[in-house]
Amino acid sequence: MAEDTGKNETLERTLHYFAPDGNYGSADGMTVIETTFWNADDWDIIEQASDEDRPTVARLLTESYEPGRDDEFIKTQLVERYGIDLTPFGG
Repeated sequence: MAEDTGKNETLERTLHYFAPDGNYGSADGMTVIETTFWNADDWDIIEQASDEDRPTVARLLTESYEPGRDDEFIKTQLVERYGIDLTPFGG
């Protein structure tokens, strides 16, 4: 993220994470998802997702627990766009 400082210079902002286990690093592109309602099937689906697709797949899984969700859209995205095999989960 770049921000004009008003002095004809640009400030390049950075984000880093600091975990309780001592790990830390760049948080650029990091996604934080609530997984309170996830079950073992959701974690199995996450394992199927490619590294670059995992944040979006996680968002779709969390949305699947929201009221008013569009189940058909979520399933279509998971299967057709992200290559997730839902047959072991009844889908």
